[in-house]
Order: sequence, then structure tokens, then C-alpha cells
Amino acid sequence: MLGAAANHKDPKVIHNLFYDKELSSVGAILVSLRVNGIETWILMDDYLPTRYNKPSFVHSAEEGEVWPCFIEKAWAKLHGSYARIESG
Repeated sequence: MLGAAANHKDPKVIHNLFYDKELSSVGAILVSLRVNGIETWILMDDYLPTRYNKPSFVHSAEEGEVWPCFIEKAWAKLHGSYARIESG
């Protein structure tokens, strides 16, 4: 899913997944995911697990690009944990 979104020609595909287009000053992020075809908004904090100052899980080749991390975090929250989405 993330690869398809990243390679999409229209950058609005990624922007439309986020309620706010910039990081919030209160540390909250609202991400939209499709679950069984139904738009589902996931509210979460903006903390990303890191190891050696790099994201612990998915990351982008672009320095400082964090949208893949937040989409993965929303998917993990929806499923209960990062461990439950380990194989996709």
C-alpha cells in the first residue's frame, strides 16, 4: 500500500490521508485509512518509535520524510500493535 501511494503521480493522494497537512503543535495526528472500503479516521500522537535516531520500522529514502511512518503507525494502531502487522 505505501509503495503504491508513494509512486502515485498525484501527490494529493498522500495529502488527503492526513486531516492536517502539517504537524500539529499539540502532538496529535488524524490519518484516514480505508478499512473494507470504508473511510476510517485514526487519531494518534505524533511520537514515532526510533532506534539510533532513525524510525524503527518503515522509513523513507528521503531524509525527514515521515508520512510513511505515520501511515504505518495508524495501521498498527488499527490492528493493536506493530507486532500484529509485522508480515504486512
